[in-house]
Amino acid sequence: MIYRSVLRNVLFLLLPVVFILTSCSEFTYDYIGRNYPKTKDTEVFFRAKDVEKEYEVMGEMLAEFPYDKRLKYIQPKVEKVARSYGADAVLFSDFDIRRLGFTSDKVEPLADTVYRTVANVPGEDRVKRIKATFIRYAN
Repeated sequence: MIYRSVLRNVLFLLLPVVFILTSCSEFTYDYIGRNYPKTKDTEVFFRAKDVEKEYEVMGEMLAEFPYDKRLKYIQPKVEKVARSYGADAVLFSDFDIRRLGFTSDKVEPLADTVYRTVANVPGEDRVKRIKATFIRYAN
């Protein structure tokens, strides 16, 4: 009986920690395009004119990462997704930092029980957003 109680308490304490650690390292993405068999390697480009082979654009990916993630962490994650869709190369085309949500900055009274929001300020949460084009070489 004591064993169950201790185990339950340990799980109760560990689950939030595991959740926090795993949620911080995740990223989200949307992909629109074609799927091909997985590839083993992908080339990386930052300008379309650097791609010397003939190719087709097979799709676009838009990914968001936690703000604290460094670019050296982000690039391999995008490449892995590209390989899973069968891309031969990834063309990174856009990068920005986006603020999430809005918070009310100032509220003004209009009457005894009526108030209005005067200003909205962007929220403090930020994410890094990457846009990548997946390329398939022509045979």
